[in-house]
Amino acid sequence: MRFNLNILFFSLVALSLSCHRDSNPVSPLEPESGGIIPLRTGNQWIYLITSYDTIGRPRGAFIDTNRITKDTLIGSAYWFNLNGGLYVTNKSDGVWYYDQGNTYKMLPSALNDSVIYSSTDSIYIKLVSQTAPVLTPAGRFTAYKYELVFANHLQFVPNVYYYVPNIGLVESDAYSKTESGFQYKGADAQLLYWIVQ
Repeated sequence: MRFNLNILFFSLVALSLSCHRDSNPVSPLEPESGGIIPLRTGNQWIYLITSYDTIGRPRGAFIDTNRITKDTLIGSAYWFNLNGGLYVTNKSDGVWYYDQGNTYKMLPSALNDSVIYSSTDSIYIKLVSQTAPVLTPAGRFTAYKYELVFANHLQFVPNVYYYVPNIGLVESDAYSKTESGFQYKGADAQLLYWIVQ
């Protein structure tokens, strides 16, 4: 499966993971609990997105809102639409997304488990910690830490995503390298506040 990296990055920023509901669908009137992403129509997350130069100075910033716009029943499970794009659901082994009749695991829930996004390019995301400390404008959290790795690309460095159970994505960090190989954080998204019904 070849996966568009732009869709992946923005989907991960938009998201927030892990409850199996296939045999007993969740009513859209009741929030899904126990997962990293609290899935219910109307839930939203507000982020401060900042870009940085190579020495860490902010170059620009803007506010972005991600929301669950609607839900639908696919098979026996409810799937939730993020920003009019991907449909996602929580399962016992992680977050899954629906695309053109197929389902794919997007984020694993087991420590050291990984999901391959592109076997051709060796791009995968791995859960590297379930107790990572993270500080955002929304508060101090203990989070699941994911690394998106571009294994066959020496010019790429891991991007990092922090998810908190029942809150969602609280921070993401996108790293870059200069032509000389210097690694720096090129952008981040930090949670300002969230509204979960």
